[in-house]
Order: sequence, then structure tokens, then C-alpha cells
Amino acid sequence: MRSLSVKIGGVWLSILAPSASYGPVTIEYGKHGSEAASWTMDPDFRHPLLRGNQLVQIYEAGLCVWIGTLLEPGSTGEYEAIGLWHQAETALAMDSSNVPTTVPDAAIAGAGARGEISWGGSVSAATWGGTSPDPKMKLAYLLDNYANENGLRWSVTPNALIVMQADPTTPLWVVPHVVAGRGLTPADDEFATHLVGTYLSGASTYSTRTIGSAAAANAFGRKTKWVDLTPMGVITPARADSVLTGMFLLAGARMGWAEGLELSSTQLTNLGGTRAPFVQVRSLQLVRLAGTIDTSRANQMPAYTDIVIGGSRYTDGSDQITITPMGFADRSLEGVLTVEEAS
Repeated sequence: MRSLSVKIGGVWLSILAPSASYGPVTIEYGKHGSEAASWTMDPDFRHPLLRGNQLVQIYEAGLCVWIGTLLEPGSTGEYEAIGLWHQAETALAMDSSNVPTTVPDAAIAGAGARGEISWGGSVSAATWGGTSPDPKMKLAYLLDNYANENGLRWSVTPNALIVMQADPTTPLWVVPHVVAGRGLTPADDEFATHLVGTYLSGASTYSTRTIGSAAAANAFGRKTKWVDLTPMGVITPARADSVLTGMFLLAGARMGWAEGLELSSTQLTNLGGTRAPFVQVRSLQLVRLAGTIDTSRANQMPAYTDIVIGGSRYTDGSDQITITPMGFADRSLEGVLTVEEAS
């Protein structure tokens, strides 16, 4: 039975288009919150509110569970929206006076005042970067690296507020052993035993710092990943180490995963064994694969595998949900091509 309802520009879609029924809504969550949504409608229906960049809110039982903006509709009747956090990818990290800043709260307030983002909230009023930050630095970069240094992840809630949180350590959902089977396949695509950061130690002087895990390198072989810290501006070696250490601890010197999980309503439960309501299963929650040995970490092999959800996809009324863990390395042709285009 379907339970999701859609608002476009503050108007219920069922009121906006009473004669044009829309198909089941698919919602996706990613590491920054609402990621994508889609549905189908009569391709011949038109309305002024059905245009790109309109606010999209999706509700379940009167509670907003997803928020984003509408992409420009096509002629096929398929509608797509992207999560509200994506606005940070294009918003500049500038304060309300349009001066580049590395103060998260000032950058959020500035982007909101310019209309570049339609969400808000408080993260930190302290200066995060160094002197002379890159004037082209995006808000997403600032928030990503502030969160990394502090061992946190940031996301935009369905209430249009930014939150910072640490990865959970207590499972919220359980996949029974009979379902988990042999578990997930470790993948080294996103794995690194060492991070090398390039930073500005002077106005035009580049320096590098390296942090890593000898234990992980001994167990899996050394793998180094480069990190660009130059947009922060001029910083000290200690500050570079702090950022790199935060990033490293967040990843955990742990192998990634080569696949996700396709689960039915009987294959995902809460800790009490009750079926999980799929609408409530989303990113940054912990799932325990019971009875499945975790081989992804150096010198650790617990009799279960805990994964932090990096993404989830659910179609309203469906009996299945797709869950991808944090550190997922897409091995599909589409996923590989996307990575190659971005590199």
C-alpha cells in the first residue's frame, strides 16, 4: 500500500493535478540526506509550478521525510528531484558581505542571504581554515572538510536544517544471518592505508603531510590517496595533520564494499525482530549483518558485520529496499564510467 504524498512549491501534487494521477514515488537517501526522488505523471499535463528548482517535499503520515528541488521536467512524464543539500555544491563559501570565509555558520548564512541555498542551521562560529582562503571554494567543500576534521558527517534534514553527527555505533536494523549469507564482498576502490595532503604553508609555498596506518598497510598492502587542502588557505602542519587524521578516522582504514543489499520486508528488522518500515530506513544508520564475519578491517574479525548506510532506495508500496554501505564501490558499467568521467 502506498503511503507517500508529494508537495511541489508548497502545494499538494494531488491538488495541483487532480486529473493527472502520478505514479509511485521513489525516494533515495545519500550521505548528506535526501538524495533523489522520482515519479511519473501524464506527459501532457502542464502547470506553472512544475518547473525546475521548485521545492519538493515528500510526506509520510503527515511527516516530511524527503526534501529537495525539482529538475526541469521532460516530455516523457517522468519527474525527478535532487536533494536540497546539492545546493551547497554550487554555493560559494562567502559571508553575507560576499567575502570568502572559512567560518561554517557565516558561509551558511551568506549563501542563504544570497538565495543560493534554501536551508539553514548552525554548525560552528569558529574559523575553520587558514588565512587567504580560496575565493572559489564551495560551501560543500567547507562543510565536508570541517566535518572530516571533527570526525563527523553533515546532512540536511527534511526540515531544511543542517546537522552534524558522528557515525552510529549501535545498530538500528538487523539483517538475520540466514539472509546475510556470506556477507558483502570487500573492495579496495575507496580504501586507503595512508593519506597525503597538499596544503599551503605560505602564500605561494606548497607542503605535504602524511598520516596512515601501518597495521592496515601490513594487512592489505599500502595504498595512498592524495587530498587537496589548498582551498583552506595558509595553514600550519599541525592543522593539516588534524584534517587528515579526522578524514582517516572517519574512513576507519577499512576496505569498502563491492555490492549493496537488496532486501524484502521480511529480511530487515529492528532489534526486536519486527519488520523495518522502509520509509524510515535511510543513510547514516547502522545495520548489523548477524552471523557474518567482517573481514574488512585489519586485525579485526568480529562474528558480525556492521555497516553504516551510505545510501538507500525505496519505491512507495514496494516490498523491497536497496541499501548501499558507506564505502560502496560501484562495479556496474554505469558506475565505472561515472568515476572515470569525474577523475
